Amino acid sequence: MALNFVPVSLQPVFSNGKLQIGAKIYVFDAGTNTPREAFSDALSGALYSQPIMTDSSGCIPPIWVSATPIKLVITTYSNGVIRTVDNINVVGGSSSGGGGGGTSPATDIPPGFMLSAHTSGAVTGWVRANGMSIGNAVSGATERADDDTKDLFKVLWGKDQTLAVSGGRGANADADFAAGKRIDLPDYRGRVAVGLDGMGNALANILTAGVMTSGTGNIIGSKGGVSSVTLTADQIPTHNHSGTVASTEGAHVHTGTSDNIGAHTHTGTTASGGNHAHTITDPQHSHTEKSVNVSMSGGFAGGGFFSTVVGVGVSQVGSGSSATGIVINEAAAHTHTITTDTSGNHSHILTLSSAGQHTHSINVPNFGGGLPHTNMAPFITSTYYIKL
Repeated sequence: MALNFVPVSLQPVFSNGKLQIGAKIYVFDAGTNTPREAFSDALSGALYSQPIMTDSSGCIPPIWVSATPIKLVITTYSNGVIRTVDNINVVGGSSSGGGGGGTSPATDIPPGFMLSAHTSGAVTGWVRANGMSIGNAVSGATERADDDTKDLFKVLWGKDQTLAVSGGRGANADADFAAGKRIDLPDYRGRVAVGLDGMGNALANILTAGVMTSGTGNIIGSKGGVSSVTLTADQIPTHNHSGTVASTEGAHVHTGTSDNIGAHTHTGTTASGGNHAHTITDPQHSHTEKSVNVSMSGGFAGGGFFSTVVGVGVSQVGSGSSATGIVINEAAAHTHTITTDTSGNHSHILTLSSAGQHTHSINVPNFGGGLPHTNMAPFITSTYYIKL
């Protein structure tokens, strides 16, 4: 019995946006609920026991049936109907097996479409978007070297000019694929997918030149963003620094001179104190010195004239002598106190010299280590797959 490949084989099954592992597939004759025999391999003819279950990657396994249209009913593991597809035309072909395996005739998911899955291994009909390469069976490609990669090879070659082609791009994708060239896969390792800045609409101007590391925000395959960033001085908040002035810095003195404005004198009076005695000398004649106490008032005594003297030693004056040319002896040295008055109040202007100009140093401590900080939002990891 000739068996034919069911086109929906190898495709992932989703329900409400969630990949369905263990979903159920029932195969019927077209337009009926009559079960149709389905096989896992065109060569061995191993018969499935229905329902057929999606694999650990949530994909429908290879299904082979005899010719004529069929109907498929796909349900969740708990039998909730996800989709019914009737009048599916089966096609001839053979399974090549292997890591990404199987022919991929007309399918529901075109080559180049991507999905994220909670698995990391090879998935039939898909390759990983890991930056490795694909090509034909003799290309030496690192992710998958098989002729079933041609459709994806052509899509990537035409849509993403950032992807490298071994030996350089030739005239067209068909020629390069036939020549055994390899093309790199998109590299989603450690990255998240971001929508184009336009996608057929006006540019949103969100992906500006400042965040792009290659290409532009509206070209497929362009890259941007960094995992960490070190802030520049212009990016940190405006702030102040406190500091202290070194106490031992700038010690100094100022010198100055007063002007000569306000030259003046002070008047004063001697105190009434300082009573004292003087000796008298008559240069015209001599006397025998005798100590007497005399008290007179401008008259004569014994025929001589006397000035008034109180309690002093004098010479007795002979009769008829005149008292002229008397000299007061200066021998009695003494002092007087002087009291100055308050007149002559005044002020002086003091001019400081320019000497002593100086500066003070301020010690402002440094803070921060200048290390980069993480620039990523919270995330969860998975594997990106691209449809062959």
